[in-house]
Amino acid sequence: LIDNDSGGSDVINMVNGIFKTSIKIADPVMTHKITNHLYLVKTNHIGSKTETCIEDMLPASVRNVKLNGKTFSSEKKFDSTKHFGKVALAHYVQANAPAIDLTGMDILLQGLNDAVATAQLTSNAP
Repeated sequence: LIDNDSGGSDVINMVNGIFKTSIKIADPVMTHKITNHLYLVKTNHIGSKTETCIEDMLPASVRNVKLNGKTFSSEKKFDSTKHFGKVALAHYVQANAPAIDLTGMDILLQGLNDAVATAQLTSNAP
């Protein structure tokens, strides 16, 4: 499972080089079979937005939450006096999960489910 953005492009480039695939970030297909039992699942496009990360699947109210007066930044490097990162956001989501609408994750979870189901069918094939 990778983010379908510049961070994920490093993984995509590596997979393409090793396995001679031609996966692209702009490709709307989420689930890519690499080899038997090895699949790459990208975060889904959202509307016209083709580069996405898992945090994009969260409701705006979660992405815009303020923790100790700081706002969320998805950047690798950010001013920690003004922002918090992905780990702090993940802890917030975990602590508040019962109150958060996580239906934005449904498409992503379906992509993971499809990869598992396909792998199981392949392993049971004669």
